[in-house]
Amino acid sequence: MILPFLYLLNAVLLTRLPLLLRDGRVRRQPAVVACVVQLGALIAFAPDGPVALAGVVIVSLSLLGWRVERKEQGSLPTRRLLMLVLYFLLFAILCSPSLNLRFREKLGELATAGGAYFFPGIFLGTMHWRPFLAYLLGILLSLNEANLLVRCVIEKFIYRPVEPGKTTGSPLALGKTEYDRGRLIGLLERLLIFFFVMQNQFATLGFVVAAKGIARFKELENRDFAEYFLIGTMLSIVTAGAIALLVKNVLLP
Repeated sequence: MILPFLYLLNAVLLTRLPLLLRDGRVRRQPAVVACVVQLGALIAFAPDGPVALAGVVIVSLSLLGWRVERKEQGSLPTRRLLMLVLYFLLFAILCSPSLNLRFREKLGELATAGGAYFFPGIFLGTMHWRPFLAYLLGILLSLNEANLLVRCVIEKFIYRPVEPGKTTGSPLALGKTEYDRGRLIGLLERLLIFFFVMQNQFATLGFVVAAKGIARFKELENRDFAEYFLIGTMLSIVTAGAIALLVKNVLLP
């Protein structure tokens, strides 16, 4: 039942990605659209009891996630990370052999037939879905989902710089442009590390760290920033590397 599990998780992570690439709380309309897209992904499954239960779970988690976003207290990255864990746990139950959530029997035939009228559809009928979905899961986890874990740890130990728009008297105050640029660098860094580890190119990890260090060379003279930079970079590398090892050793075999 690993294939339905990977499929459902990727459907959720794809819809979470544009929603969570911001520090503010998710608005209602994008959250509703994400829920509808997730429900639409269920069309790939045979229409029976388990798929109806999956729909109930998705709607319930979407409502819970909306309430979590509205809360004023506590860390927003931590709450979002806990929601991701909840998705993992409930989808693992949904995809257990006892519930028998299964794809439509003629799904492969439909994909092949679609290739006769839409050229990219040719690849859908010949694609090895488990490796594809496993790689996609690793990529999506390495992007903003891993960033949630990094930010949770940094906020826990008060290593995070002052957020854009807040008091700028701190030695770690960052402008919005620089803050967003750092976020994008982190996304690309984890993506590269994921692919390097997947290909057993461990020696190249040093080049990623070196390139990032050179770009921040002058700023590293500030000890507070240097500690924040090193902690964030090491956490990012370890998280992306762990995701790659999980995909390679657990999901792909």
